[in-house]
Amino acid sequence: MRLKPLLLSALVAAGCTTVASPLLVPEALAVEGTIGGSVSITAAGSAKRAYIMRPLVPAEAIEEALTAAVQAAGLFDEVVPADGDRLLTVTLERLDEPEIGIDQTCTVTLAWRLSTGDRARTLWEERITTTRTVNSLDELDSEARGQLAIEGAIRRNLRQGIERLSRESYE
Repeated sequence: MRLKPLLLSALVAAGCTTVASPLLVPEALAVEGTIGGSVSITAAGSAKRAYIMRPLVPAEAIEEALTAAVQAAGLFDEVVPADGDRLLTVTLERLDEPEIGIDQTCTVTLAWRLSTGDRARTLWEERITTTRTVNSLDELDSEARGQLAIEGAIRRNLRQGIERLSRESYE
């Protein structure tokens, strides 16, 4: 009987994959303007695990991907670890993980907030919801389909957030 808990633990540990930050970085951003100055970036991820064998979305993965995307877009003069002229905070509020099936859809809501570096004033705030569906023609393996759906939904959200951020004026 002691074998069952050990086997279950081994299966859960084997499936504890996390979403990797390089896979979350959006490509081909349509940035309309720059903001300038320095920015510090923080993110809050999710440790939600709706199903066994589904990936976690750690804050570090979102923060690293967001930092890389902001740098690539050239929105700010520099990204600094702390005490930037502005603070960009992104919080994962909703993660609807895909259910096992032929088509797997993930829905993600990120709360975006750009504030002054001292957090005294909010300059821009928006909640963005994105989805991504991966079907069996894209990927045969069900676990990989779910992972691709999660990564794709977050990547789309980061793209939309950066593009919307670039359209505003922050005087």
